[in-house]
Order: sequence, then C-alpha cells, then structure tokens
Amino acid sequence: LYTTDKNRVETLSDKWMQDRFDLFYTYCLPSVKNQSIQLFKWICLFSDNTSDYWKGRILDISNEYKNFCPCYLNDIQTKKYMEYINETIRCIADEENADRIITIRLDNDDAIHESFVESVFTECEKLIENTMILSFKNGIQYFVNEHMVLEFPWESNHFLILVQDTKNIQLNNILSFNHYQIKKSGLPFRCLNTDLP
Repeated sequence: LYTTDKNRVETLSDKWMQDRFDLFYTYCLPSVKNQSIQLFKWICLFSDNTSDYWKGRILDISNEYKNFCPCYLNDIQTKKYMEYINETIRCIADEENADRIITIRLDNDDAIHESFVESVFTECEKLIENTMILSFKNGIQYFVNEHMVLEFPWESNHFLILVQDTKNIQLNNILSFNHYQIKKSGLPFRCLNTDLP
C-alpha cells in the first residue's frame, strides 16, 4: 500500500516485489493454506499501482486458493485503509451470516502453526465476552540472512487476535491497535499459554 517500506526502500519495484513474494511463497502462503481448519477469509491488501505481472501472480493465488481475497486500494482508499478494511470485513460477515468476527494480523513474511486457526476457534468457543483480544505469546523468529531461529515469548506480539460479536456497532480490526500498547487499549486481554509457537 505504501510507496516505501520501513527501511525507505521503494515497495513496488520488481526487486522489492520479488523479494517479498519469495518470502510469501516460502513461509506465509503455505502456513495459511495448511491450516487444519479453513473456515475463514484471508483479506490481503495491495496497491492498485501493482504491476500487471504481479497482479497476474496474485490472481493465480486467488484462483488456486479460494480463501485468499486480494483487495486493491487506490491512493484515497489507502489513506483511509482502516475504514476500507472494516467495510470489507462487515460485508464478508454479512454474506457468511457470521456471529463473530475474528481478525488476525499477518504480514507477508509471517508464518503460523498449522493449528493456529483451530486454536483460535477453540478459544473463541470459551469466550463469554463480546469483545476480546487474545495473544498466543510464544513465537519463533527466523533471521533469513543469518540462518538463525530464536524463540520469542512476547504477549504483545503482532499475531494478536481481535474477537468481536457481529452486533458490535463499533466494528474494528486488529490493525486498529498498536500491538506494543495493546494492554492499554481498554479491551479485555487474554494471554494464552501454549507450547506451540
């Protein structure tokens, strides 16, 4: 969505896109496709300035994996991307006649354990609150260039989960919150202890 990344590198260049898609195809996409439960929609945001070549690759993914929902945002939508995401989520929830909306932040270089979604569903069945933030605090970070894996137990990691009742008028998504400050959000927070990263 942005013209530069956090390191101020141009994001829509072929080199940047190739590097990000290599990570996506290697880690992120397989981890989502291999979830033990597939009862979800995966909304992925892209700039509408993405080249036709990469749009073709994205189309191939969505044709092969029906849970994958690419959304192309123009410059105006990007400035208000939170509203766009919430509208998209609301439309999907209405179409699916869902009782709950569960949002999880997943970057294109992230991967999740094959039972991650199943574990989220299991925890949601126990909830009595209408709104809750859940955290699986155990994670692993792989440093590609160093070929190093480190375990990171961190409650405020960016894999936080926001669970909401669809009747919630003030619909949000997990991207609405700074994960570093999540405990100050005022929402109920539950850290889930699990041996699985």
